[in-house]
Amino acid sequence: MWSIEQTEIFEDWYYSLDGADRGNVLAAMLMFWEKRSMLPCPHADIVNGSRSPNRKELCTQSQGNPLRTFFMFDPQRTGVLLYARDRGGNDKRFYNEMIPIVGRVYAV
Repeated sequence: MWSIEQTEIFEDWYYSLDGADRGNVLAAMLMFWEKRSMLPCPHADIVNGSRSPNRKELCTQSQGNPLRTFFMFDPQRTGVLLYARDRGGNDKRFYNEMIPIVGRVYAV
């Protein structure tokens, strides 16, 4: 059976969201669960600049805000939601900050 796991840091972020944002992220998670690694753009994308080739992001638009959930598949092909944040406006700065954080979250 296909499963999705989440880190504690992802759960903390998720439960800090307001109801609308939480509902939109949940809808994206359900699409991810249903489509697995076949979830296409614009819903999921590869994270460029990451050392891990299987690190991706789940893209959610919520109330005009771009929310990004970084995920990967572990060796058993379980989807693991690692870390998430509002992308804001500066793509380059966002990814330069997020990629090392996500790497540390997965290394724990």
